[in-house]
Amino acid sequence: ARHVTLSRSMPPPNLNTSTPDEPLRPHVPEAGWHGFLADPVWPAPSCAVHSDDLARPGYQSRTASEFLDADEVVDAKVRVLAELLASSRANVAYTGAGLSTSAGIGDYASRAKGTLARRWGQEGQGRSLNLRACKPTTAHRALAALERAGLLHYWVQQNHDGLAQKATYPQAKLCEIHGSWFDPRNPVVKMNGSLRPDLYKAMHEWGARAEVVLALGTSLAGLAADSVPEACAQRAMRTGRGGLVIVSLQRTRLDDQAALRIYARLDDVLAKLVVRLGLMARQMPSEVEVARASRDPAAWYATVYREDDRTWTRETRAECRARAQPQLDR
Repeated sequence: ARHVTLSRSMPPPNLNTSTPDEPLRPHVPEAGWHGFLADPVWPAPSCAVHSDDLARPGYQSRTASEFLDADEVVDAKVRVLAELLASSRANVAYTGAGLSTSAGIGDYASRAKGTLARRWGQEGQGRSLNLRACKPTTAHRALAALERAGLLHYWVQQNHDGLAQKATYPQAKLCEIHGSWFDPRNPVVKMNGSLRPDLYKAMHEWGARAEVVLALGTSLAGLAADSVPEACAQRAMRTGRGGLVIVSLQRTRLDDQAALRIYARLDDVLAKLVVRLGLMARQMPSEVEVARASRDPAAWYATVYREDDRTWTRETRAECRARAQPQLDR
C-alpha cells in the first residue's frame, strides 16, 4: 500500500520537548540582528542589496534584500560559533539552496537586482550548465571537515545536488529530505509530494535532540523540514543551552529566535570557522579526495542500502515516484 507521510510544503510539526512552564530566554533588542549571544557593541549589518520583493512569495519569507556584517563582526561571531560547536554533543547542519550558489547552482530566493548570490534562471543555468557536474564549495568541504573532527553529527540537506557527498561527507549521517538527483530510491520531492518516511523519521529524531543547529543558506520559509531549526531554537530559548545559528544574506522569520545570526557569504564564514578550530591542515578534504568521492554516486548509497538493514524504505521505484511526484502518477 502506498504510504503517504508529511507533505514537503506543510507547516513544520512541533518537535519541542521542553516542559511548558520553563521560562523563555528574554528577548533583547540585539536579538533581531545578531542573536541572543550578541555583544551589544556589534553594529547592525549594512544593506548590500535592497529589494521590496518577497524572497519566497507564497511562503513565510522576508524581503529579498541582502545584508552583510562588518568583517570584524563576522570574526567575532565565528569565535562564538566555534565555542558553541565545541561545547555541544549534538550539532546538526540544516542547509538550503544558498549553500550551493557559489558552485554555480542558482536559488529561487535571490530575487534582488544585483544579488550577491546566484538566482535560478540566470545566464549559465539550465541546459548550458551541467548541474550534476558541479563541484562542492568551500562550505561543503568545511562541513565535511567538521564531521571528521567530531563537531558535526548530522546533516539535513534540502538540496538535491550531491555536493555533500562529493565533499566526502558520509551518507550515513546525511538526510536528503527533499530527494536527490542521484538516488533512484529518493527522487526529488515536489512541493505537493510527500517526504520519504524513513528519512522523515530520522530528521524528526535529530530535530528533537539537536543542541546546535546550523541553518545555512535557507530562507526558513515554513516548510515541514523547518521543524529542525525551530525545535532547537525553542529549546535553547527555554534552557539557555546551545541554540540556532543562522548564516545567510537575507533576513528570515526565525532571526529573533536565533542564538547567533550571521550575515555573510557561507564560504567566507565556514572558511574562517575551520581556521579558528584548527581543522584546515588535517580535516579539510583535499582536491584528490573530492575527485575520488565524485566519481561514482552509486557508491555513496551502497553504504546505507544494505539488505540486512531494515530501517531504509522498501518502496519500489514506482512507489517512490508516486509519493514524491504525485502529478507524474496520474
